[in-house]
Amino acid sequence: MEPTPQDQPQGAWQTKDALKVAFEEYRFLADSTDRITDRRQTVNTLFVSINALFLTGVGYLLFQFLQNIREAPFFLLGFVAIAIITGTINRAWLRLSESNRRLVDLRIRYLQQLETHLRDGGAFPDVETPLKKDEIRADGVAFVKTRGTYTLEEVLFNPEAKKEPFGFSRAEQRIGETFTVAYRVALAIAVIAWVVVVVLPLYVQGFPHF
Repeated sequence: MEPTPQDQPQGAWQTKDALKVAFEEYRFLADSTDRITDRRQTVNTLFVSINALFLTGVGYLLFQFLQNIREAPFFLLGFVAIAIITGTINRAWLRLSESNRRLVDLRIRYLQQLETHLRDGGAFPDVETPLKKDEIRADGVAFVKTRGTYTLEEVLFNPEAKKEPFGFSRAEQRIGETFTVAYRVALAIAVIAWVVVVVLPLYVQGFPHF
C-alpha cells in the first residue's frame, strides 16, 4: 500500500542523526514486536494444551456416562461444569489473542512508516523482490520494489493478489471456536442419550393407554 501525500515523511529526514535515531528505534521496535509475537505463540500453546486435557477428560467422561447412563445421571452436571469452565477459558484466550493481534498490527503499521522514512532519507535503498505465482497482483506485476520487511510483507495481504493466506489470527479464532463447539457437542450428546434412554421410557410408561 503506497503512502498518501499526507503520510509522507515530514521534517529533516535527510540528516544523518535523524536517520540514525530512526533506525535505532526501528531496530528496537522490530525486536520487541518479535518478542510479543513469541509470547502470543506461547500463550496459544498453553491454552491449546489446557483444552487438550479438558477434551481428553470429556471423552473419558462421555464413555463412562454412556456405559452407566441409568446409574449416573449426575455425570450431566460434570458436562455442564466443563462446558461453562472451558467456555470461560476460551473466551479469555480469544480476548487476549485479539489484544495481542491489535498491538502487533499497530506496531507493524508504525514500523512500515519508519521504513518509508528510512527509504525516503536514503538509508534504505529499494530492493527488487520477485514474487511467486500466488503473490502476483491482478495487473500481472511479478516483482515488488521496496525496502523493509514489514512493507514487503504487505504483498501477502494484497486484496488484488490471486490468493490470500488463511492468516494466524483467523487460525487462532477457529481453534478456540472448535474446542468450544466440541464441549457443547459432548454435552448435547449426553443430554440426548439420557433423555432417550432414561426420561423417555419413564414418560411412555406413565402415559395412559386406551
